[in-house]
Amino acid sequence: MKRILLIIILFVGNYDCILYGQHQTNTPGSDIAADAPYRMRKSDTNNQINSIPLHVYVHSSSCFNCGNELNDIKVYLKNASDQDFGSVLTFENYSFASFDSLITSRSPEDLIWGVQAFDSSGYATDNESTIRFTSDESILGEEYVDISEDYWYFTLNIPPEKLTNYEDILDIKIYFTLDFATDQEQYFRVFRYDDGLPRPQGWYRGDTHYHSLFTQNDVEFGLPLEGTKEAAKKTGLDWITLSDHSCDFNNYGSDMQDNWYRQGLAVMNLNSHDSSFIFIRAMEASIKNSEGKVVHALLYPSEIAPFSYPFFLDGGGDLTETANTVPQTLADIASYIGFAYCAHPFAEKEELSFVINGGTWNLNDTLFPADGQPHPSMGTVICNDLSLASDIYSNDSNYLFPQGLAGGEIWNNRQSLSTTDEENDPWNVTYSGSVTPFVPLDIYDPSYHFYRFMQNLDVTDFLQKKALHVKNNNPSVKNWKFFISAGSDAHGSFNYSNTGLTFGITGDISDNAIGKLATMAYCPDGMGVNGRNVLKALKNGNTVLSDGPVVIMGISTDGNSADIEINIGQDTVLTGQQLTSDSLVIDTYITPEFGNVSLITLTGITQDTICFYELPVTAHQVYNLNDILIDLFGYIPDDEYFTIRASMRSIKYYGTLSTIYRRVSDEFFSITNPIWIKPALYALNEEHRVAEKINVRPNPVNDRFYVNLPQNEHYMIRISDVNGAVVLEQAYTKNGVDVKNLPSGIYIASFYNSDGIINKKIIVNH
Repeated sequence: MKRILLIIILFVGNYDCILYGQHQTNTPGSDIAADAPYRMRKSDTNNQINSIPLHVYVHSSSCFNCGNELNDIKVYLKNASDQDFGSVLTFENYSFASFDSLITSRSPEDLIWGVQAFDSSGYATDNESTIRFTSDESILGEEYVDISEDYWYFTLNIPPEKLTNYEDILDIKIYFTLDFATDQEQYFRVFRYDDGLPRPQGWYRGDTHYHSLFTQNDVEFGLPLEGTKEAAKKTGLDWITLSDHSCDFNNYGSDMQDNWYRQGLAVMNLNSHDSSFIFIRAMEASIKNSEGKVVHALLYPSEIAPFSYPFFLDGGGDLTETANTVPQTLADIASYIGFAYCAHPFAEKEELSFVINGGTWNLNDTLFPADGQPHPSMGTVICNDLSLASDIYSNDSNYLFPQGLAGGEIWNNRQSLSTTDEENDPWNVTYSGSVTPFVPLDIYDPSYHFYRFMQNLDVTDFLQKKALHVKNNNPSVKNWKFFISAGSDAHGSFNYSNTGLTFGITGDISDNAIGKLATMAYCPDGMGVNGRNVLKALKNGNTVLSDGPVVIMGISTDGNSADIEINIGQDTVLTGQQLTSDSLVIDTYITPEFGNVSLITLTGITQDTICFYELPVTAHQVYNLNDILIDLFGYIPDDEYFTIRASMRSIKYYGTLSTIYRRVSDEFFSITNPIWIKPALYALNEEHRVAEKINVRPNPVNDRFYVNLPQNEHYMIRISDVNGAVVLEQAYTKNGVDVKNLPSGIYIASFYNSDGIINKKIIVNH
């Protein structure tokens, strides 16, 4: 990507920082690159065209014989429907002050950290280039800026007046003229829409897994915080939790602690300057699992004090394996009142590379399929080695999951298009026959983002069932909820990702980018100073996962569907009277960018089963809670916790724009965290207090059971299986109920008359 001295790098030790196949590529020598948002709103709220931020970044330019003598940059624009670019974008008619106002996110001089000041570059305009540089001059009289420090960057905001004659989808070409080196060029496709991203009131869209320039190692790097904030805002995000590698903090600057302090100070300054978008300082920690292999955890601070926890990890670095373990790290983050999500934990294509001694979070549960067996949905299990200890369950019987572990980032890296051909032009914006552009990944390709999500969801659903069983049998158990989140795992990558390339030489390029996988955080009082309320929502599971459209759900207890008193992530105990008076409210939000809603599903999980109920495709739905739970489960479990969650799917057909979008159609998805409900059906209902004294005997039952129902009452009995299907219905008599023809299993026996219903769980065991 510039003049490169080929360097042979000898690898020794374990590289727990190098992640092949997922992140922004780093090549031997230095890199010069540009980036632009993959999507944005075309106009602002005043119907004025939005400028397009074009970020330029030079990295590792202090290396031996790495020449980055940059003469000028030429920018070209065209409609995506056109094959050829027009003339270079110039600003020669602008005054210097007007042109200077278009340049933001300028690199400041910081020689300790190796940052070269942009302002001393002698930038100017002319009629042949977009921006030229004049601070240095060669013996031949060629003017340039000599970029000799590690980092140099700026953002050029293409102003509205230069965009008025273009269609909604446009292409950008950036040409770098380098002195004494091969010139470089890059191409981007920017999709502009009339609407912003779907965002319900009180909900804020963020990326829980994003890497900035504080991620710097031998294979990958991120982009500066200033430029990232500009791109993220234009993309439609409200917040980002920075997840730079713990093992990278000793790769630059003076030391790990100083780098951690610098990141925190930069976050504070950017948040205080503009709180409409916020960064939250977090970390992606490289730690050892029970097998001694490296896995990743996303570490978040306390919502009370977002800058409270220090850099307590060992760093590791590119040449030294980490010494931190899962139990130790979770205990450490808990001691600072923080919390963690296991990062991309369970799916086949999310196991870290063997090059860094990578592994996966291990379940160790005999009730889930073991390694090598088929996943419940698709693919093969790799996260349940029964010979190894669990990384998920706590060793303390008072806790189901270890203190500090809040859940898992189970939706990671939205890779749906891929190519191995041209890293600087994967869209093939000129429609050249010599370039193989993006093509859709097969939905059964283990690299496809939704394939990986479903594998992770399989494990998560199992953990929910496990947690319900434990909680129902031990009400005092703590930390029994396992929340889910989504993040792009982008390293820079505003437009597309070339992080699948190994040293920029071989591998794949994908359409993953900043915020393409998002977590919606419920913050009715706003995001809070430095994201305190966002952290609270992440810690408590008041969140929804989305790659575009959004579904939310809640329980209204006052009959007003506009008021939600019980939200996603919460648990509640409801009496029979409350169940029949409360409402379940489900809302969906979508814009034309994501097509039309094709499916809305309510999922229920008990300690024994998982049930699904397809709902009508409407934007706003209100159900009587008791009725919808009967529809979902076939009965209402009494005195036992269960969960419900909502999900939605949409499909977008591109029609005549298929060539531009590089696919015929795409599917989008949203899923909520659960609400936990424990019915106490007769707690406040005097005429049914007798139900507390009703016993089924024997239970388990072999052939016939009896119930001590009141002798002066007449009851019908209905027996349903765990899927809600009625398998037996008759009048109850003193002769009991014959079940010898029912298969062994768990059933719900419902005894009802004109006064009400009594539910009892029975176990048939022949």
